[in-house]
Amino acid sequence: ILQSSLGDSGDSANSGCYEAEEFCIMFQTHLNNNLILYGAEIDGVKNDMKETIENLEDLQKCTLVEVKVKRRENNDRQLQNYYKFKSRNWWCQSFLVGIKDIVTGLRDDNGIVHEITTIELSELARVAKASNYWHPNVCMNFLDDFLEKISNDMINFDDPYIMLQYSFNPNYEFINYQRINSHSFLSSEYIQFIKNL
Repeated sequence: ILQSSLGDSGDSANSGCYEAEEFCIMFQTHLNNNLILYGAEIDGVKNDMKETIENLEDLQKCTLVEVKVKRRENNDRQLQNYYKFKSRNWWCQSFLVGIKDIVTGLRDDNGIVHEITTIELSELARVAKASNYWHPNVCMNFLDDFLEKISNDMINFDDPYIMLQYSFNPNYEFINYQRINSHSFLSSEYIQFIKNL
């Protein structure tokens, strides 16, 4: 598990690989009172070492890389749409796993990438905040509030066969859940192990 640190505050590139092939890392961090364990798919790493990456210690010396593809903006309106609607998702996804830069392919309307550039995460947040499109601290506060709500809601449920489906209504700034009785996604062995604790 890599330790991630939460400080102050899309279009995925198609690799042509099989959908089942992915490289995921588990992260652990604190956000106020919440200890969070989460997984993230990593597009790649920058390796400045001459040797092959063979273990976790080697991997921790590398820089994680996020790869995205976006349309090259041809006017101010397209650029504003990017910052309003897409950049926040890119920032959240990368910030949570400690990625500092996003390698970005700029495509035309036919989907052909003609240029590769690097977008700094800090610059992405700076432009969005300066234009009042979104604010990094609002994103992290929302995540913290959401995790607190889940934690409080789960006090009322102690049944591995109940799932809660959450939804957010931005017009009313209200998070609600719907209870779903279902088969558990947890294995029977795991459920029994937890009951025996």
